[in-house]
Amino acid sequence: MYNTHFFLKPFLLPGGLIFIGLLIAFVLLLKNKIKIVKLVLITLLVFYYLLAIEPISGILANPFKQIICSKINNNEEVEAIVVLAGFPVEGSLWDLDSNALCRIFKGIQVYKDLRGEMPIIFSSGNPYPFFQIEGIENKKKDFIDTVTSFGVLEKDIILEGNSKDTFENCVETKKILNKMYPHVKNHTVVLVTSPLHQLRASAIFKKQGFEIRKVSSRSNADKGSQNVNHITYYDFIPNAETFMQSNNAIYELFGLLYYKITGRISLLSKHSNFNIS
Repeated sequence: MYNTHFFLKPFLLPGGLIFIGLLIAFVLLLKNKIKIVKLVLITLLVFYYLLAIEPISGILANPFKQIICSKINNNEEVEAIVVLAGFPVEGSLWDLDSNALCRIFKGIQVYKDLRGEMPIIFSSGNPYPFFQIEGIENKKKDFIDTVTSFGVLEKDIILEGNSKDTFENCVETKKILNKMYPHVKNHTVVLVTSPLHQLRASAIFKKQGFEIRKVSSRSNADKGSQNVNHITYYDFIPNAETFMQSNNAIYELFGLLYYKITGRISLLSKHSNFNIS
């Protein structure tokens, strides 16, 4: 069952708001409201420009970013590597976007760094209610074959495809680990996801009783100026990647607020970059 927020979410993000603005402008144009149309278009242009330049995008994204690679020893009692792929994982790796690929390959890297001494759970699912994956078993095999080609043992690969969002990633992962380690109350995992997503994902997993070691991937969607003293002329030229980073940052803000309101996360640690009080 999909909640109302799933359908409303795209229209609350910058891309959806710009689409709604253009639709309003088109209706007003049909009614010959030229002055109002000009005002709407100028507003949309300024809105897009601000979100598509590095200084503003950095201000929005940097509070959420957690570019972390926790030091993990082989003798630590970590039960699994959990990769939040952010996209259906039942199929070829090369069908996924760059963000999902970065998370998956980072998870494989962590697995190899730890000498393959624990299972690696690729948790994702299908977030699209009207999209059905045909030939699911064959696509799972394709995914597993590709991952094993990078040195991961097939016996260590677990695909979790029931979840539709980050909270369900956590719940389904907990079910898997409860079966594997029935006598362990608080599971310890290496949590692999993107820098922007790490803050929210960590808060959700901690709320469900997990002990986590954070490892962040990188992708083009996580770019941005980290230091305002290094801003250049080119940072004021709008580009699509920077707009996407702003979009993702606003998405994370809505996600944090939604999960806080629904009680799925606690107050964020004072050591976090961002705090909801």
